[in-house]
Amino acid sequence: MIRLWQPRIRRQAHREVRDQQHNLWVHFRGWFGFNAAAGSSDDGRIRSLSQPLHHPYPARLLEARHHGASEQELRSIVADGVGESYFRVSPGPDGLHAVRLTEIDYIEFSY
Repeated sequence: MIRLWQPRIRRQAHREVRDQQHNLWVHFRGWFGFNAAAGSSDDGRIRSLSQPLHHPYPARLLEARHHGASEQELRSIVADGVGESYFRVSPGPDGLHAVRLTEIDYIEFSY
């Protein structure tokens, strides 16, 4: 992967996104959807989406990334954030994830 910014500049930009509660845009192509019955319009399928991650998801994602979270943990944070923005659902009270994001062809973030 090509890194466009120097590490110090990137950390500063991430700090601004986190501290000032800015949105972070995610652009991806991957299997995304609810754990729904087959044939449902919300059933998971390959989707190409560009969605904003609203507060608190950018901060959670950047903190997890900087603390060495696994790909699965990062993917869950993105899925929850996009699910809230796209489907208007939040993770359950027990932290159960309503949507999943797998089989990612590409993923890109912008802020």
